[in-house]
This record gives sequence, structure tokens and C-alpha cells, in this order.
Amino acid sequence: MNFFLRPYCVAVLLAAAFLAAPAWADTPALKLTASNWTPYLDSSRAENGVVAVMVTTAFERAGYTTTLTFEPWPASLEKTQTGEFDVHISTWKTPERAKDLALSEPFLFNRITLMGKGSKPYSIYKKEDLEGLRIGVVDDYAYSAKKYNTAGLKIVSSASVEESVTRLLEGELDIIVGDRMTMRHQVDKESAARQVTISPDTLATRGLRIAVSREREDHEAIVEAFNTAISEMQEDGTYNSILGGYGISQ
Repeated sequence: MNFFLRPYCVAVLLAAAFLAAPAWADTPALKLTASNWTPYLDSSRAENGVVAVMVTTAFERAGYTTTLTFEPWPASLEKTQTGEFDVHISTWKTPERAKDLALSEPFLFNRITLMGKGSKPYSIYKKEDLEGLRIGVVDDYAYSAKKYNTAGLKIVSSASVEESVTRLLEGELDIIVGDRMTMRHQVDKESAARQVTISPDTLATRGLRIAVSREREDHEAIVEAFNTAISEMQEDGTYNSILGGYGISQ
């Protein structure tokens, strides 16, 4: 081989090697986190629940690879704020969270209501019915006590909706506040549906979003890519197909 051609040949070989590199070599990776929140998120299930499937499918379509790690609440959110994780895959919007995290558009909606022990359907519109009762509210959730007029009400903090349901059934609480589907799932799991009554009223509707750590310089691009992917999934039927597989409708 001519000596003077060697640098050119080396350059050609290097270029060919880069072109032949596997596609995943340049695929951006995201470290996702969440907390168990049945029936939406469940680390004991093979696919980790409907929210995990929805979010990972959207990111896959947007060109990202993902790993999902479950952490207790609220540590999962706090570790996203500090950048230990890139994305928390299930959170509601609050002014505080919007400052610390880049939030997507809602991709699922949760309906918050009351559940009490016994057959009485407690109404959120009759505060006098609630006075003197022990009301369980999950600590640091977006429907926490400080968001509402709770004067005269006895608010008791719980670590999770599941804990609130257990304490209600054991007589430690009189009423609990929570997502309708989560509470219903938990009482069905405890075979206690006949012991409780879920209010027909909706206290609030919360849009479920992903939250991206602002420690990532590309946080805005990640949110935009996710929003676009969810929109495309809604248009082509993938979105409803995933929800239908879990018996959920919006």
C-alpha cells in the first residue's frame, strides 16, 4: 500500500466503524423512578402497572431507553428534584413542584374523593358532616390538608392511600381522602368493599404528569418529546389500548 494513502484509508475505516456502530450507542437513556401506587403502579407486577407501561412506551417511541426504580414516597420525588433520577413518572402539579421540576402535560386523570366506613355517603359539600371526624390524608400529596379549608376538621397524616385504607378498616380513621380507583382497589384487595362507602362527589380532579429533573440540561426537550409521543399514541389508538388492558377508561 502506498504510504501516503494510509492516513486516508485509516479515516475511511474509522468512518465505516462509526457508521456500523449499533443504533443504541447514541440513544439517550433516562433513569425513571416512581412509588408503588396501585392500581396505577405496582412493582410486584411484571410490567409494573399501567402508568409504567404508558410512560415507557411513550419514551421508547420518542427515542429514549429507560430504567425504572421504585422508591418510597416522597423520596422518589425528592431524588428526582436533586437529580439522582431523571424523571418521576407519576406526579400532580403544584406551584412548588413546577418550580423544582419540568412537568409534562397530563397523560392520565385521577379523581379525588372521600371514603368512609359504614353505609353513610359523606359529602364534601357538607362540612358540618365532617366536623369532629378523623380524616386521613396522605402526607405531601397534592390534596394535602393545607390546600383546603380544614378549620374544625381533625386531619391525620398517612404515608400512603393503602395505609389510610387499612387504618380506616381498623377503626383508627373515620374518613379518608384519596384517588377513587386506588381506594376501591385496596378495599377489594382486603375483601372489605361492603364495609365502606365511597362518596359520589369528586373533591378534585388531578392530571397525572411526568416530572423531569431540572438538573438535566435537556429537561425541556424530554418533556416536549414525551408530550408529542402521548399525543401520537392517543391518535393511533395505542393510548386507549394500554388503558383497556388494565380495565381503565378516562
